[in-house]
Amino acid sequence: MLKEKIPVNLVTGFLGAGKTTVIRHLLSTRPAGERWAVLVNEFGEIGIDGHILPTKEGLIKEVAGGCMCCINGVPMRVSLNALLAKKPDRLIIETSGLGHPDEVLAILRGDYYRELVALQATLTLVDPRVVTQARYVTHPVFKTQLAVADVLVATRGDLCAPAEAASFEAWIEQSPDLVIRRPPVVWITNGCLDAKWLMTATQSGAQKTRDSMSKMHSLLLMPHLSQMPNMPATLASGQSWCRAQNNEQGAFAVGWLFSDDIFFERGAVMQWFAMLNCERAKGIFKSVNGGFVVNAERGELSSFDVSEVVNSRVQLIALTPIDVQKEESALLAIMGNS
Repeated sequence: MLKEKIPVNLVTGFLGAGKTTVIRHLLSTRPAGERWAVLVNEFGEIGIDGHILPTKEGLIKEVAGGCMCCINGVPMRVSLNALLAKKPDRLIIETSGLGHPDEVLAILRGDYYRELVALQATLTLVDPRVVTQARYVTHPVFKTQLAVADVLVATRGDLCAPAEAASFEAWIEQSPDLVIRRPPVVWITNGCLDAKWLMTATQSGAQKTRDSMSKMHSLLLMPHLSQMPNMPATLASGQSWCRAQNNEQGAFAVGWLFSDDIFFERGAVMQWFAMLNCERAKGIFKSVNGGFVVNAERGELSSFDVSEVVNSRVQLIALTPIDVQKEESALLAIMGNS
């Protein structure tokens, strides 16, 4: 049994809101000597974010292939228990862009975890430029993310035109999802969020906890690994690459995983990403010159270097069907062997 409760924060936000970038910044600015852990949930079955976040201390766990709180919360509980056993000074949970943050919070406030964790601020990230688009603001998951927010983080402030910033501020005042309770709004650029917002006061636990759900989850104190419904995609012996797909909640995901002897040239990868037509695309790649990450969000392309890439992997997510054969053919055409 842990002697002290571990502070836990939920970081949520719709597809492409910038969650991983914010968490990378928070990890880089954490107090000296503190060990922070991160539990990452990915909508697609090819996990990316868990390989992008720094793993020097080994306190990163990833749940891929759908919402981690589904199927009685087993995937979440298995990984959460493993991280809590390492007694980190803080735990950050990153939900999938299409996950259910209210249900994650209900599990954390349930009979079992309330004795182990001190639930602190839930941060909801929003790209201010999307609030004029109905397909975002009317999506049930987006609306739930707003409802659980203790802090509303407006990301990519540097990319907002004055008119877009004004539209966002007007939307905050008029949004029916923020009428009862308006959380503080923080504008950031490049994911640079001050860690002080992690300690913001939270909403009432009673307001968001579902009694029946808490009782059900409390029966699953330490689920066995064999109960996990969605295991990350893996390569069979001798296989050079594999594809994984899943469709839920009106969204479509496809991803590819490559063996460690497959390399990619950065320029070719950037060109492939630039031609994609999807909501969110991200990948981590192995090249002869080292590893690199590529992100594409609503037509914006970015890349940065990383170290110790074991194998290349890429994930596409869209709100409309993806032409899998077309994208796969183009991707395989640019891969090369070591």
